[in-house]
Amino acid sequence: MFGVEPLLMVAGLLCIGSLFFMAWMGVALFQKCSMNEAMIITGAGTGLGDRKFKIVVGGGCVVIPMLQMCTRMNIAVMNIEVRPKEPMTTKDGVPVFAEGVARVKVKRDDDSIATYAENFLGKSDEEIALVIQGRLIEHLRTVFGTMTNNELTQNSDAFAQTVLEVSHADLAKMGLTIDSFTIKETAALGEEAKIR
Repeated sequence: MFGVEPLLMVAGLLCIGSLFFMAWMGVALFQKCSMNEAMIITGAGTGLGDRKFKIVVGGGCVVIPMLQMCTRMNIAVMNIEVRPKEPMTTKDGVPVFAEGVARVKVKRDDDSIATYAENFLGKSDEEIALVIQGRLIEHLRTVFGTMTNNELTQNSDAFAQTVLEVSHADLAKMGLTIDSFTIKETAALGEEAKIR
């Protein structure tokens, strides 16, 4: 009664409709991120080796709802103000206030990003900065105790370089690297109003 042609036409329309639907679903499920952002994809089909999640930086991938979850992390360079509230004591017993700034970033290899995610996933940028700041203040205090007040005053660049070197290994354990550390100001006890 209807013949073969209408059935072929219906089958062709169904195929074309299916292709459009699959293309629309692919576009709708595709998520992308910038170079300063990492996507941590967890769930079905995302584990590689020992790692139970997939890392995407500066790219994109399909995330299947109800089977996978995508969490984004900011991995841009952070400027961390290093400003201890209490004076630090030098090798010769002089209490000194100091203020510095560090440029810290997430290393761009998958292992470092995974380590960073394990330490900080779900934390705000402010919470992350506080943790890093605390570690840098500890290292600043340690290095202060190895130098005299004269050494600090005469060679603040060497002091800053030592803080950078001491901090490097500790921050690497969190997936971070420190690009630079600069002492902005130091002041002996009683003169701290100059830097506060």
